[in-house]
Amino acid sequence: MLRVLHACLAVALCCGAWPVNAEARPQAWVVRTGDTLTKIAGRFRVSAGDLRRWNGLRGDLIRPGQRLIVGTPGEARAQYHPARAVVVERGDTLGGLARRHGVRVEDILQHNPGVERDRVRAGATLRLPGHYLVRKGETLSRIAGRIHCSVDELHDWNPDTEPKRLRPGSRLVLLPCEEHHAVRAVSPRGRSNQGRQRLVNGVRVAPHDAYVVRNFGRAWGTPFAVRALERGLIQVRRRSPKAPRVRVHDLSQRRGGPIPGHSSHQDGRDVDLTYYQRSCGSGGCPLRSVSPSQLDVKHQWLLFRYWLSRGDALFIFMDHRLQKRLYEYARSHGASRQQLLRWFQYPRPPRARVGVIRHAPNHHHHVHVRFRH
Repeated sequence: MLRVLHACLAVALCCGAWPVNAEARPQAWVVRTGDTLTKIAGRFRVSAGDLRRWNGLRGDLIRPGQRLIVGTPGEARAQYHPARAVVVERGDTLGGLARRHGVRVEDILQHNPGVERDRVRAGATLRLPGHYLVRKGETLSRIAGRIHCSVDELHDWNPDTEPKRLRPGSRLVLLPCEEHHAVRAVSPRGRSNQGRQRLVNGVRVAPHDAYVVRNFGRAWGTPFAVRALERGLIQVRRRSPKAPRVRVHDLSQRRGGPIPGHSSHQDGRDVDLTYYQRSCGSGGCPLRSVSPSQLDVKHQWLLFRYWLSRGDALFIFMDHRLQKRLYEYARSHGASRQQLLRWFQYPRPPRARVGVIRHAPNHHHHVHVRFRH
């Protein structure tokens, strides 16, 4: 009888029939299309109330791509406090939001440029940082896989961290990275200039000292495109504090659709930027015709290389003459032959359908970037 009981126990544990204690080890779950809080709670054999408490949720509303922490309140919050993006509701204050989500007001202000301490607008989206405590034997790659972010993002958020020398107990800063795992739920399909396209679950470019936004009404894009745009421009300013500021022109309208003067810019993947130029005023580099000698190739390449090395950009459209100048700079500053062949259309003719960086007519005064998602 005892042998039979042991056999049944083994089968139950192996096949998942035995109630698994999900609270024994905190873990992350990425919400899928069709998931509900009750359904996820049942999957992990916890209550919906626990999920709400662990993730600071007010109700049962969740969305595809959202990360939920599953674990005991004490251990989960100590080991892994997920970053999130929250929408400010009427009556909310920064202090109240900070207490509710376990962060400091200073953290909210640091990661949301343009937000005032004493006043926050209802309907605004705030990025709330999280943290992760490194355990013995963990690597950035392993941590990135566990929390569903990329290694590059972890390194960007923690520039002083040495990937090969992670210390147990050290704290990693986390920011929302839903674009890397939720993109299937929000990305448009087909060509961005084909028919009438819509933008679903779009986010708006946040103000920052690294760039100038021309029109916030046309500064909406997919989470992936907006985060890639912001990270690239901010990275240039971090590496070169004296870099001029480019002007961010049109992305998309809040819900997408046609914009006068554009055949694309409908679904949140496209953005127009002015070139980095040798002479720019306090209002940012202007939208004007740029010659090869006027192009600030150092900062332009810093930006493009950031997107190219991460695979963020599907296409970068720029004038062929300017492309030649940039190609020569990239070749003399470490780009390999394989990278040059893969990334640049030049030295092939303007009509060649190769490379990420390609020629397009009337792009001597601005760059057009189409992000992957």
